[in-house]
Amino acid sequence: MPDDPLVSAIVPTLDRPQLVERAVESIDAQTYSNIEIVVVDDSDYVNESPPSFEGIETDLTYLDSGSPEGLPTARNRGIDAASGDLFAFLDDDDVWKPEKTTKQVQFFQNETVGLCTSWRYMVDSVGDIGFVAEADIDGDLLRKLLCRNVVGPPSGVLVGREVIETIGKFDERFLLWEDREWYLRVAREYDIGCVETPLIRYAMESPGKMSGNLEMARRSAYPQLLAKHSDLVERYGRRYVDGWKFRKFGKMAYDAGNRGSAIRYSLSAIASCPSEWPFYRLLLRSVLGEQLYGSLNDFKSWAEGARRKQSTIK
Repeated sequence: MPDDPLVSAIVPTLDRPQLVERAVESIDAQTYSNIEIVVVDDSDYVNESPPSFEGIETDLTYLDSGSPEGLPTARNRGIDAASGDLFAFLDDDDVWKPEKTTKQVQFFQNETVGLCTSWRYMVDSVGDIGFVAEADIDGDLLRKLLCRNVVGPPSGVLVGREVIETIGKFDERFLLWEDREWYLRVAREYDIGCVETPLIRYAMESPGKMSGNLEMARRSAYPQLLAKHSDLVERYGRRYVDGWKFRKFGKMAYDAGNRGSAIRYSLSAIASCPSEWPFYRLLLRSVLGEQLYGSLNDFKSWAEGARRKQSTIK
């Protein structure tokens, strides 16, 4: 790899011109200079004007689809049009920190990995940071990815061209969780690393976000994922995998405000695999509600602190 590899930043967008302008501006503001931008726009702009990239100094290619083809297809079109040694992705509602590309290119140059992710700021609908989300890639990564996305969103990753040429692009049959399925294929062949500092601002809530679509997850995404990686299901056990599947459904139901469904899915998760504490934690949260559950957590933290203090005194 050259000392200053070309990084191709691929930005899919749909009907959010102001957001994609902001996303592209964050790429243009990178401290790393050898970047090209590929915007893949699925919008028709019948009722609004297309985005303007006037003032953007970074080399930019704009691909106008004219109609929605789906997120994995848009990313793949961007990959096909890109010339980089390394590929990065940025969803139109997310934003990169200025040092993101520099830090991840340096990581690639110092470590033997196929893909590098990062921590992320989780940002609410008014732009305030709620918390920092960390990647959880230590240990058996295939086992973890089969049950949940522990790598993070594509907006936080950098991947080598060789990796994509080896394992393939995003599976366009997936309408949801195409990123998690792709990470599984990467992790089968390559090591995945992480820059352990927040390098993106990830939008938890934005119009048209698909990641919280419980019905789509239940009817298509999970069956597709487990069928495509059925050998891993067999390796780690159907009951374990089903437990985490129901836990995911329960968390999605809880986030949508349906505590009754969240309780039912939590109980199904526990029945499938009683040994996993996160299933019980979701059940408690669903039964108690956010306020009481938060108070319980605060009390637990206080009690643990008091116990540590008492131990120090002794």
